Amino acid sequence: MDNQKQFKLLQGQNRQLNQDILVRSFNWDFSNVPRYYLGNNVLRTSMFNGLSSIFPDGEKFFIRSVKYFANEIKDTKLQEEIKLFIAQEVQHGKAHEKFNHFLEEQGYEIEGFVGLFKKISFDILEKLIVEIFGHKMTLSITSAMEHYTAVWANNSFTSTITEDFSPTMKELVYWHSLEEIEHKHVSFDVLKEVDDDYLLRISGMLMGTFALYGLLVVGTTSFLLQEKNYSFFSFLKDMGKVISNRNSIIRVGIRGFLSYFKPDFHPSDIDDRGIAKDRTSLLFRAV
Repeated sequence: MDNQKQFKLLQGQNRQLNQDILVRSFNWDFSNVPRYYLGNNVLRTSMFNGLSSIFPDGEKFFIRSVKYFANEIKDTKLQEEIKLFIAQEVQHGKAHEKFNHFLEEQGYEIEGFVGLFKKISFDILEKLIVEIFGHKMTLSITSAMEHYTAVWANNSFTSTITEDFSPTMKELVYWHSLEEIEHKHVSFDVLKEVDDDYLLRISGMLMGTFALYGLLVVGTTSFLLQEKNYSFFSFLKDMGKVISNRNSIIRVGIRGFLSYFKPDFHPSDIDDRGIAKDRTSLLFRAV
């Protein structure tokens, strides 16, 4: 255990420590990460690259959506959780931005896709959604996307899928997944306090799902097109394996999508904090 890496906890000393949501920072070094760090597989690595490339700006969207309603929240515990949610998301954005720079150092061109993503998602769609439906809808979309990240995080700890990552990337996934599980209820609880309307919640899930999987396809494709030695036959074979694997991002996402439609759904229905902390503790101290 002496070789475990150490997180830096970032809660201010003047704030009572919330043991349910801890804000952690780590000085990530991706220099030892191989090009195909996920199962030595081009497609699976490209899918993760596609998601990672949109995380920094996606996290900023989540923060904007929740922060807009922060002053309307009366519950003092939820007020504190909003602050910690934002602080965690800031750290996630920084880590994935650093990883994106590493991808560029590997020779990948990502600015084209990221620029298109930002232009369409935020300059056009976010403004249009706010104008037509109001800020409640962006909060609803955020709640839905946080549910996706929570079910993917759960899968990181309850299946063997994470064992396919190279060591540093496994650390990144475990750290990010742990904090997603810790704050998975925050945006949902804010939405419930602002407007506990079932149709609003489901509308956000439908809009968010359409955007998320569209971005996953485009992002993955943008990376695959830069793999000159990757054949269409290899793509079909690898995609078949992804679709048939019940723990793949697609299959897990489908199950998460369906669970969100339960009228009495709440993110905390699944208590996975214990296993998340136990698994992460194998790699890090101060978790």
